[in-house]
Amino acid sequence: MPITDISIGPKSVEQSIQADCIGKIFLKHPGMLRCRRGVLLITIEGDALDYQLTEGSELLLPSRRLCLVEGGGTFVLGLEPRGCRESIKKMKNSILPSGKGLIPTQGNALVVLLITLLFVASQANLVLILTQLHPSIFSIQLSFTADAFWRVIEQWGASGLAIYRSHFLFDNVHLFIYGAFGYLVVSKTSLFVSMKPVLYRLIRLMLPVSALFDLAENAAQLYLLSQPPGFHSPLIPVSAVCSVLKWVLVSLFALLVAVPVIRKLWANITAYRAV
Repeated sequence: MPITDISIGPKSVEQSIQADCIGKIFLKHPGMLRCRRGVLLITIEGDALDYQLTEGSELLLPSRRLCLVEGGGTFVLGLEPRGCRESIKKMKNSILPSGKGLIPTQGNALVVLLITLLFVASQANLVLILTQLHPSIFSIQLSFTADAFWRVIEQWGASGLAIYRSHFLFDNVHLFIYGAFGYLVVSKTSLFVSMKPVLYRLIRLMLPVSALFDLAENAAQLYLLSQPPGFHSPLIPVSAVCSVLKWVLVSLFALLVAVPVIRKLWANITAYRAV
């Protein structure tokens, strides 16, 4: 992705940036960036937040920090007179396109951080429990027939079955955690602000819907484990289908998050090298 230098200019002179470019700003003195048209996404060195500017909104850029501008639109960039710094509010009344909500605030960043830490801790706990199972948990989750299902139970033995039963206590909490994690990562960060509204809403619901499939899978398997060995039931393939749909949604969400994160990291690295 091409990187262009953006320089300070008269406040009445408009500059523009294309959707497929990244603008680089490095000011010796604080400057005011005002969006005239379009949508601009601003990343500031040393700031954990990203900022979105829509038509008519403005942002005070700090001095001696690299700032990256993405998106597409026109703007003016000028120096701010001394004494005006305190009167400038970052992202005052800036609304995300298509009613997506307010751009992330410091409070929202804290919420995302907390749910991420909770998700990582919960996931790590489940991994520690389930790595004791041989064959792996995927063998039973993807069992579409009664013979395959009960064969895995037999291979685990009494100790393995006890471990598998014990994990449901944590997994039934974990599914609510990762459902909330997915929803908040999309709605409280700027990773997907450039997406079309329909895609944005679909991505936001991916992990909550995955959690519903997980809940259905757990309920089916708890019922099956309460039955005698060899019990045949249509719930076995239903459980497997729920598991497949769950993992498809989780994998797709992970890929969709990884792409903008890697893209942003690469853009930052490239821009820093060019300074």
